[in-house]
Amino acid sequence: MATLSLHERLCAINEPRLSATDMIKDLIECLSITLTSSSVRRNTHTLCTAISRSRDLCNKINSLISASSNEDDWTSFDAYTVMVDPLEQFLLELAELSENPCIGSLDGGLLISEWIEAGKLWADNRRTTTKTLASLFETGHFKSTAAEVELKDLTLFRQHDDNAFLDELIQESSSRSSGQKSKFSSDGWSCLENTLPKLRAIRSKLQLGGKNDMTEYSVKFMLVFVGIVEVTAKTSDKVTRQHLGSHEVLSKVLAFSILLENHLDNKTDDPKLQSQREAQWKQLIDALLKASDQGIARIFPSVASPSFNELKKFPAKIRPPYYLQCLVLVQCCRDLLKEHADKSPQPAVEPVQRALASVTTALQAAAKLSQAAAGVKPNVDALKTAEVDNAFTTAVKAILFPQKLMQEARDGDASRYDAWKDKLKWISGNSPAPTVEVVVKVSGKAAPSLKLKDETCSLTLASWHNRY
Repeated sequence: MATLSLHERLCAINEPRLSATDMIKDLIECLSITLTSSSVRRNTHTLCTAISRSRDLCNKINSLISASSNEDDWTSFDAYTVMVDPLEQFLLELAELSENPCIGSLDGGLLISEWIEAGKLWADNRRTTTKTLASLFETGHFKSTAAEVELKDLTLFRQHDDNAFLDELIQESSSRSSGQKSKFSSDGWSCLENTLPKLRAIRSKLQLGGKNDMTEYSVKFMLVFVGIVEVTAKTSDKVTRQHLGSHEVLSKVLAFSILLENHLDNKTDDPKLQSQREAQWKQLIDALLKASDQGIARIFPSVASPSFNELKKFPAKIRPPYYLQCLVLVQCCRDLLKEHADKSPQPAVEPVQRALASVTTALQAAAKLSQAAAGVKPNVDALKTAEVDNAFTTAVKAILFPQKLMQEARDGDASRYDAWKDKLKWISGNSPAPTVEVVVKVSGKAAPSLKLKDETCSLTLASWHNRY
């Protein structure tokens, strides 16, 4: 008897192939290829559970479709038609998360903000995936096809993936900090050394059973710790290295590790502890980011100030049909600056200058169109021109931004623009209803004016007694 590979098992959809589940089958195959490739480093157990559950549901849908053709009633028809769309949606979301992981091989950039953002995205994606996957076991039309043991396994697989990631982060924390003592202040290095055993203690206590909130905080914290070591050891910016390697920052890192360990000792996680965690986490992040913006300005003094900071003013000045595209270009410039700031020892300034100049030209042109109509009912047709369109196209080419995101922004702007034009046309063809002003006097004093929609309206007055 032939042994099936993991990919073959996950894609084992019963024949015949039916059009209603073609998309589901293809998405399962794509996800299976992603899982079995070497590009997937973590969350493998959760992803495997999601694929196998989707495969079972696809087979269930196919069997219901076959049964519905031979039944006199509509029971099977009603059962499968409510399952197809939510299963497709789940697989599409899962495919996007799997193909674009927020955390790759931990080869992070040399800006601490990137490590902080990676932790936030990881927590968001974990929460979304876990909740959506649970719905494939627990939600009405899926619940009847879920075995109780499978739902329990889902929780265990999630814990396994979390623990594996924590183990990886602890290993990276230890290996990357080895031999880097000279990059830190003496007091800062002492705090860092004292934090390492705290990380291992946190990991051990989580394995005994930690709440989701504590797991998320622990992973985000360990990611930041790895980021601090990585940036301090490799950045070419002296001020950033001194700041992150200082006792001021690393004492807060040590304090937060102690807080996490103590909170894990509490069997009940009351709101006071949650508030304390949130407040101390915010203090840590604020301390880490203290020198971040100034660091960019030091690395790129010729472009970071004032031109780069001026970009933040454009979204407030631009109307559809360029608003969403404006947001994309501004974010793109920020990402480009971070990317080049990571390059050591001498960052390339010219590409950033060219991109910033092209983006600024496009946004200035769009702002000029919007400002010409500020404060009045605009001629919406005049808010979009070929000249500005060309300026945005040039900016996109200069900045090498992903075309897909820019096209989505362009489509969104076009949709809003058309809807706006329709509303303005309706307003121009309809005038407000006539009004009648009535002044009611009570005890000789005039009450506020009341406006009625037309002369035929009835008026009901409530008498208020003067209590004073």
